[in-house]
Amino acid sequence: MEYLDYYDEEGNYLGYKTRDEVHKEGLWHNTVHCWLYEMDGSVYFQIRSSSHKFYTTASGHVLKGESIKDAFRREINEEIGLNIDSSDATLVDIVPWRMDKMKNGTLIKDRAKSTCLYRLI
Repeated sequence: MEYLDYYDEEGNYLGYKTRDEVHKEGLWHNTVHCWLYEMDGSVYFQIRSSSHKFYTTASGHVLKGESIKDAFRREINEEIGLNIDSSDATLVDIVPWRMDKMKNGTLIKDRAKSTCLYRLI
């Protein structure tokens, strides 16, 4: 089971719940959006299987007790198979994200603080 820390709108820690509970209740949680660049300026993208569109290099939820940089490293490894050092990843922005959508007959209330980071490789 996947657990996520959740927060109030100001970012104060409130506890943790399952991923399903967080989305069902519309609780604020952290996600990470990862960008990898080559020294020549080339950027890594992935193509999402569901939409066949370009997306960030990797992205996902920050798990219970996990740091943003650890989530960055884990998501890069899980989604594109690279094992990188994330200690020098650079913060780009933190973007509040709100979206309600139906998925498999269930209302998903997504309330995330999306942290965007990049790293040269």
